[in-house]
Amino acid sequence: MDLDWSIKLVIIFVLLLGSAFFSGSEVALFSLDRKNLQTGLDKSGIIYRYLLNLINFPRRLLVTILVGNTLVNVAVSIVAVALAVDISNYFHLNLDIILPIQIIVITILILIFGELFPKVIASKNPFKFAKIIAIPLNYCSIIIYPVAETITEIIKYTNFGITFLLTFPLKRVPAFYFYLNFYLEYGLGTVQIGLV
Repeated sequence: MDLDWSIKLVIIFVLLLGSAFFSGSEVALFSLDRKNLQTGLDKSGIIYRYLLNLINFPRRLLVTILVGNTLVNVAVSIVAVALAVDISNYFHLNLDIILPIQIIVITILILIFGELFPKVIASKNPFKFAKIIAIPLNYCSIIIYPVAETITEIIKYTNFGITFLLTFPLKRVPAFYFYLNFYLEYGLGTVQIGLV
């Protein structure tokens, strides 16, 4: 049982490092000045090319970082719950008491070591932090690319749809209200929208 707990604690530690990696990457790369990048690195170097590749696609970069951070934080929570259940069973403690304690502890750990601490470090030294995370984040970007690209496209079309609806002169198009009423009535329940 102790070995199982040790493995879970190591997994939690590694996942917290992953959370720190993604959180710090966000701050470092979005506060990085392109001029500092060009003057501080060899333009033919691999780190320069990877950083440029990441910075040139900011929406995809942000989605990659957010998806990676979310996956890591969810994994930390899952492993922490498994550890809490093991502890509860081993010591014959009430699970209703152990789980809230686990939630509080893991939230504090993620907040301090997975969010705040790496963001402070990255904001003070964005160039150094970016050089450290360039290669691993580029590989993470490649792995997460299908999900990130799908989410990026959804965001683009959602923004287009919202912009279209907000700028389109709806008062002049009664057919729009007919189709919207039809959709809402048969898709989401009975809702009446009248002409303004």
